Amino acid sequence: VVGGLASSVNELIATKHLKDITIRNFGYPDVFVEHGSVDELEKKYGLDEESILKSIKSEIKFRRGKRES
Repeated sequence: VVGGLASSVNELIATKHLKDITIRNFGYPDVFVEHGSVDELEKKYGLDEESILKSIKSEIKFRRGKRES
């Protein structure tokens, strides 16, 4: 995710001193990515629809639990 769109968004949030914002960065890691179909690679690196939705739901559940504590 290094140097991608997420880096720019994170920098903007830091520069503007925005608070109470949760950022979840999704992207291929900064390593050699093996060959494979798009579907295989997205699943492997958690970039498929199911993995992203699971991550978002997990964050929402965590936030709700944190608020109720």
